[in-house]
Amino acid sequence: MPESDDSPLAERLREVRPLWDLFCRVVDNRGDAGVGWRLARTLAQRGQCVRLWIDEPQALQGMADDADQHLVAEGHLQTLLWPAEGVPWEVSPGAMAVVELFGCTLPDAVQRALAQPG
Repeated sequence: MPESDDSPLAERLREVRPLWDLFCRVVDNRGDAGVGWRLARTLAQRGQCVRLWIDEPQALQGMADDADQHLVAEGHLQTLLWPAEGVPWEVSPGAMAVVELFGCTLPDAVQRALAQPG
């Protein structure tokens, strides 16, 4: 018999916010960073949890407004320095998507983590 919409499982699923990991390498000044930031912000505005991994976080300076800071404070949006080789990276439980923006190659640690059986 299927569980009702008020079941503990259904309630827990409503509380889970999927996680997006976006990876961005800055190639052409701030264009790549801007597109990555706008995608991350849009997903976060829609209630998603987003981690934007970027190799040059200084390229994001001046892009965030007060509403974006609210998304950061609520835990919907994180900006992280692109992981260097040797830095452990784990696929987060409940992760929804890992995105290579503009065809950049994921770090080896990320590729290894994704290849592990779930």
